[in-house]
Amino acid sequence: MDPITHGMVGLAIASISGEPIIGAVSIGATLGAMSPDLDIVMQCKGHLSYLKNHRGMSHSIPFLVGISMIISMILSFIFPGTTFLKILLWTFLGTLSHSLLDILNSYGAQIFWPLSKKRYSGSLLLVYDPVVIILSLYMLISNEPNNILSMKAGLIFFVYLYIRMIARNIICDKIIHRLGGEIHIKKVKLLPSMTRIHKWHFIVEAKEKFIVGEVNIFNRQFQVLKELEKREIPIYEEIVRSTVGEFFNNFTPMYHIDIQDKGDYYYVRFTDLRYIIKDDFLYHATAVVSKELETLEGVFHPYSLNQSVIIT
Repeated sequence: MDPITHGMVGLAIASISGEPIIGAVSIGATLGAMSPDLDIVMQCKGHLSYLKNHRGMSHSIPFLVGISMIISMILSFIFPGTTFLKILLWTFLGTLSHSLLDILNSYGAQIFWPLSKKRYSGSLLLVYDPVVIILSLYMLISNEPNNILSMKAGLIFFVYLYIRMIARNIICDKIIHRLGGEIHIKKVKLLPSMTRIHKWHFIVEAKEKFIVGEVNIFNRQFQVLKELEKREIPIYEEIVRSTVGEFFNNFTPMYHIDIQDKGDYYYVRFTDLRYIIKDDFLYHATAVVSKELETLEGVFHPYSLNQSVIIT
């Protein structure tokens, strides 16, 4: 989610603390809720470095605890009337809200780093989720008692998540029913649309090909956007273990590989199947591999094939 939404959620959490809306607790929770996105500083080392580290260490529990303590120490000095432990509690809740919300969308986060580098993802919330934003605003403007407000907001949020889970399961069953008679389905991955609450993107991996499309839950319109054939590739394992292959395998769990034999070398195209905008995928990588299976060139293409970042 974007930093503004995270900040709103942090401020909404602080609103049930009983502390002033402009005070150490609210400032701490708001800053805490935005702080995991400090990994943006990795852009100083280039876009590739940022994407490798985004939602990694900065979204882990050790970082959340550490940054919460730093923010709380500064605020307790500025606001001596509020105890350090109270500021720390609400600041940590703010930081934790950030990682939990990021886990609930399709990109996920490495919350258990360094014990595990697995990126956990619930694939339920949008990048810009209108329900989360509206619920946060409701908490900020409501005059209800804090205990009632917190229970009501929590209930609404969990009901919303439950509805999203039920909708996802129903759509998954419909996809299997519709396509299962035509292809040998191995896996179905459903992802929330980046900005449209009524749409879900799907990735179907079959024995023969990948099918990428979207479903409109209001009119039940089922649209196939792309079909990518899967071919027998004798050097597939070697390509996956290459520098570019390892990078892309760590970057996304769902990708397609196309290899073209150019005579003196192989030209390899990796495609991240998770995000598609205007009939094209958001992330690609290309590699030039020698006949001896040595990677001669590796390039990552963020957002467009016209943008290139060297993979080393």
